Amino acid sequence: MLLSGGVGLTPMVSILDTLVDRRAARPVWHVHAALTGRHHAMKDHVRHVADEHGDVNAVVFYEFPSDDDVLGEDFDVAGRITLDWIKRELPTAEADFYFCGPKGFMRMLALGLRALDVPEEHIHFEFFGPPQDLYA
Repeated sequence: MLLSGGVGLTPMVSILDTLVDRRAARPVWHVHAALTGRHHAMKDHVRHVADEHGDVNAVVFYEFPSDDDVLGEDFDVAGRITLDWIKRELPTAEADFYFCGPKGFMRMLALGLRALDVPEEHIHFEFFGPPQDLYA
């Protein structure tokens, strides 16, 4: 599970590309949150990777879709990524979670994944600050 918000997309796309290059033997999910289509970098690249590799699933959230953003084409869900959505839509059992993004996004995931009983060894993140700030 690769979850990104905003510019946190960059390291997650790097991991995605590496997994595809190494032909990962398990499904890969990339879930990205952006404000609008104008704030969504690498959109075409991720869609192409998902289209070309059957084990890659890509889901895009736009918090504030504009009139130019087309549901089902530019993005998949209006709003924010939530723990309820993760629990309902993602195969979380024995999944490894990697995430990067703004502090609030990362805090929600760091605390929320623990609340969903995801083992600590399955939670990985890149945070530009002290990791304890996510759990405070």
